[in-house]
Amino acid sequence: MMKYSVTVFNLRTLILAGLFYYGAAQAERVHVDTFIGEWQVKHVYIDSQRASRSAIPFDDPLLVGRVMSLTPEKITGRYLSEPGCEQPVLIAQSTTTLNHLLALTLGDDTRINLARDYLLETQGDNNVVPFLIECSSGMVGPAGENIANWLTMMDKQTLLTNWQGNTLLLLQKLSPGVAEKPSFSCQKAGNITEKTICKFPTLAAWDRSVAAAYEIVVFQTKQTGIEVTGSLAALKNEQRLWIAERNRCRDDRACIETKMVARVKSLMEKAN
Repeated sequence: MMKYSVTVFNLRTLILAGLFYYGAAQAERVHVDTFIGEWQVKHVYIDSQRASRSAIPFDDPLLVGRVMSLTPEKITGRYLSEPGCEQPVLIAQSTTTLNHLLALTLGDDTRINLARDYLLETQGDNNVVPFLIECSSGMVGPAGENIANWLTMMDKQTLLTNWQGNTLLLLQKLSPGVAEKPSFSCQKAGNITEKTICKFPTLAAWDRSVAAAYEIVVFQTKQTGIEVTGSLAALKNEQRLWIAERNRCRDDRACIETKMVARVKSLMEKAN
């Protein structure tokens, strides 16, 4: 049994109370609206020192840009956590260091600086307060080796949570009314499909993911040093044909999204 001092919170209760307490040992308190809202994946971190290759790459385009919604009733996110976590309860743990939290997650207390191994911008000796995630049904992410699935605030606008394959997701809170930008200039949108992408944040985020996945394949192709010119020409032509296929969706949002998700998957299969 894990030795933690815990305080259990139901998110609905938190909204009514208006305040989120870290626990009896903590003097600080955080307003609940810091947690409730839409959170977008900004970075995917992997253990740079692991012996085997991670199935999930650094800043995986399939994950970056996706959105997780935290409400009193549910934590969910399409392409992230489906069907999601019903009636979520957050259990506040004692303050610990980021390095210790990662050691519990990996089940490895022999490594000196896991935050550095994950290439995190936050120092490993910084204090954090983990919140374990419990659900009446469903789940958000996986449990670690010696700790349940957790999230922690890095600052008022940023969450860190453990994810599949011992990866970490860094999420930033979305501000209402802030436009999501695709990989191209919306002022130069030349057809109805591009204009539709500019209009909807989810589509704009997937457009950036397609562009990121394409650049990954370009980079890896150049790194091989084998038939680079021909391979890049073939890739460019393939992308041109795919764009023409995507544009046949016109303003059908579901069609556009399906095409873009499939393209990111196809490109990342080439990269792997």
